[in-house]
Amino acid sequence: AIPWWKEFPWLAAAAISPGILLLQHLDPWDSTVAIAAGSSLSHIGLTLTVGFLTGLGLALQPTAGATETAPATDGMRRSHRLRLSLAIACCLAIGWLAIASLSVAGRGNLRFAVNGFWQWTSMIVWSTSIGLMATRPGFGRLAITAALALGVGVLVYGYWEYGIIQPELRRQLERDPIGLFRRQGVPPESSAALLLADRIRSTEMKGFFALANSLGGFLACYWIWIVTVWSSRRSRGGFAFHTALAIAGGVALLLTKSRTAWLAAGGGTALILLLSMIFNGRVRRQTLGIACGAALAVSVTGLFVVYLFDPLLLKEAGKSLA
Repeated sequence: AIPWWKEFPWLAAAAISPGILLLQHLDPWDSTVAIAAGSSLSHIGLTLTVGFLTGLGLALQPTAGATETAPATDGMRRSHRLRLSLAIACCLAIGWLAIASLSVAGRGNLRFAVNGFWQWTSMIVWSTSIGLMATRPGFGRLAITAALALGVGVLVYGYWEYGIIQPELRRQLERDPIGLFRRQGVPPESSAALLLADRIRSTEMKGFFALANSLGGFLACYWIWIVTVWSSRRSRGGFAFHTALAIAGGVALLLTKSRTAWLAAGGGTALILLLSMIFNGRVRRQTLGIACGAALAVSVTGLFVVYLFDPLLLKEAGKSLA
């Protein structure tokens, strides 16, 4: 039996991860005001903690490798190459983020760039940790349960805010705007009051987030995930439940009016379907090569057309990433 203290880092990391998902919605850092107030520091600290615990778990329980009596198998070699490739990709991404952050030194926004660097780095570390924890027994069921609970909570609050809270705030804004601002703790003549009024008058679903695009980004990922789970269910009860979630998530995604999220959801769904056909052996290598080549040609052509019409959009991409 494995000693408990060797299992503890994995259990602690798995216990903290759902809390991070919940915190990201109760205290989202999707606006400059929230980030300037330091709301992202707790997220960064927790995600890096999960990364540390996962690394400690790996150190305490190294993957069994080849020995004199048990030589390395093809599966072991593929797993090693995959982990090595993932580590290299993560290091390259973090290196690029560091270069992009330092490129803005002397322009007055280095503090935000450094904060952004740690935000992205923590997300990379956390995503990698989730991938490693996914190989642990029982983690898949925990992850699906946590994601389902989080998605249902976001959808319920989003519809509540869209159908009940927002209409009531609009009526209060029309009757007594000064009183509304004071009850919300916002000075009536400030720029924050104008932002609050614009948020109340908008007809997009925003839920826990400051921006509808932020909710749209979450729902795009949730839609892709729920469609994947939905397509793999075989029981009648599970099929009905996931169908209802897919419909509720799709309608909420439309109500965000985020065209970028719509494109992401559509492209992600198409990619999931393609991967499903590949894994099931329904796509030949030649067909896949032609499809990838066509996708690459369309992407390069699209970038060229964008550059012709608006060169700054590509030239300023590094600053935007920073």
